[in-house]
Amino acid sequence: MKVLVISDASDTSQLGRKVKEEIKGYLKKDNHSVTAFDVQTEEMHNCVGCFGCWIKTPGECVFKDISSEINKAYIGSDIAIFVSPVRYGCYTPAIRRTLDRMIPNILPFFKKIKGEQHHAPRYKKYPGYIAFGYGEDITKEEAETFQSLCKANALNLQAKKAGTYISRRESDVTDRLNSLCNYLKECEQ
Repeated sequence: MKVLVISDASDTSQLGRKVKEEIKGYLKKDNHSVTAFDVQTEEMHNCVGCFGCWIKTPGECVFKDISSEINKAYIGSDIAIFVSPVRYGCYTPAIRRTLDRMIPNILPFFKKIKGEQHHAPRYKKYPGYIAFGYGEDITKEEAETFQSLCKANALNLQAKKAGTYISRRESDVTDRLNSLCNYLKECEQ
């Protein structure tokens, strides 16, 4: 299975390093083909809402930077895993910017999904969406907000399968990764 891992390079906490290293290790151990990007906000232009990716250069952002590579890898993957510290129930700015810059992968048209308006797909196949959040001080409310946010992002990015994993301490990283690997095995079937 082709797996894309996108993480935030700015987080150098001990928990963050462990999560990022172990996710890649688990995936490689299970013989997944892994493409990884450890992103920084400085590497990527903000989305300015110009609609160029829909009108001028359909399917590609008008700004040429690392997001072009990420979008190609995203569409070519079976599963995308977004790894981020959870801050106030949200992703870090680098992961949020990465998601904002994925808008070329969908169309400017809308369709109703579960009574809500969402963008229509540009492509026939999209990867599954997994968010792996971590942080030692994540409250119950922040965890719920993060899970809701991830579910909405997955829906907007056309993911048929989605999951959210949250790790609050190093001792529970292994359990979350085992759950993640079991989920990936189910996705392969």
